Amino acid sequence: MYREYMAMKKVATNLGQTDDAYSYAVKANTLKTNIQKHLWDDEAKSFWNMYRTGRLYKRVSYSNFIALMDSDLLSQENGREMIKRYLWNEDHLLAKYGLRSLSKQDPDYNNENIIVPYSNWQGPVWPVANYMYYVALKNYGFTEECKQLASTLGTLVLNDIATCGSMHENYHADTGATLAPTANQSKGGIFTGFVGWNLLVQNILMGEAENTPLLLEVN
Repeated sequence: MYREYMAMKKVATNLGQTDDAYSYAVKANTLKTNIQKHLWDDEAKSFWNMYRTGRLYKRVSYSNFIALMDSDLLSQENGREMIKRYLWNEDHLLAKYGLRSLSKQDPDYNNENIIVPYSNWQGPVWPVANYMYYVALKNYGFTEECKQLASTLGTLVLNDIATCGSMHENYHADTGATLAPTANQSKGGIFTGFVGWNLLVQNILMGEAENTPLLLEVN
């Protein structure tokens, strides 16, 4: 929402709607202040999610890093520390086949092939989450790690295409095995593959190959 407010501020400015631009800027700054005040844990060096009751939900997952998609919300020092402590750390999110969606230290961590009633975000590698991680790594100066992640993800999905003719929504973080959707989980019992947000892997590869990361810019 912070990025959307900033984007709307830019749109309004370009249209000459100064009052609207000011209004969106105020909304963005208010949200930024509240994110920093209520969701950042300086002792743990992490953003957390929060229950509606106001209690912090202290579990290391992909969603903690969404705020790092915009470098305005966290200093370079704290952002780099958060990444080193949790993201680029084999004890938490870093795996052989990409970056996990949930820390391996979490009691609910698993790589089960679950798709009903919803897909499994409790551990498997999701290309869309890895794109968000990639943006965070770029924003906080992890150049070599970005190259490594691009190579890992590129190899993962290209091997999938070569073997299965398409991609899967997620992959086993520790073995690279394809997960959902299987043929049995697909309509008519025929494997239909998955494309959608997996195309963000192409953004990562093109960005690294051309040294011009395809990131969303709103400022």
